[in-house]
Amino acid sequence: MTTTTSNPAYAAPSDITLSFRTTYPDVTDVTWYQMDRFWVANYTRNNRLLHTYYGTNGASFNVALPVLNGLVPEAVITSALNVYGNNLYDITRMKDMDMLEIYQVRLLENGVFRTIYIDQTGKTVTDFHTMPMNSNMDNMNMQKDNKVKFDDGTKIKVEDNKTKIKNKDQ
Repeated sequence: MTTTTSNPAYAAPSDITLSFRTTYPDVTDVTWYQMDRFWVANYTRNNRLLHTYYGTNGASFNVALPVLNGLVPEAVITSALNVYGNNLYDITRMKDMDMLEIYQVRLLENGVFRTIYIDQTGKTVTDFHTMPMNSNMDNMNMQKDNKVKFDDGTKIKVEDNKTKIKNKDQ
């Protein structure tokens, strides 16, 4: 087991480390740090980042990351853990404009969230917000004065950065 520094002031008390070793004898790579009145053990187990908090009163609780929203394959979790490590907070399964699976990954860096998107291989995705317009060009007619009229009669007009939409029945 290791601590965040070699300074003995940052070493977890022996009763806490003994409790941890008794509960998790298979865990060998542990980082300890103190947060307020808690000692926190950080370690990886079963492809999850685990944090076990030990209070001065003997109570303890666990937090497992990343939080998973939707069915996220283990290969995606492993890839994200390998790339982003302890900064990984959650993964959300999504679909892009072409209905391909992508994953929103939120990282917690120095108390601030940062959002990125990855594909199934862990590669960063940057262009999934691009809306394909070529299929819609057949169904709309451009007019003067920032107006668009669709074949179904729906009209869109942009005036002073405000969009007005009228259905064919209006």
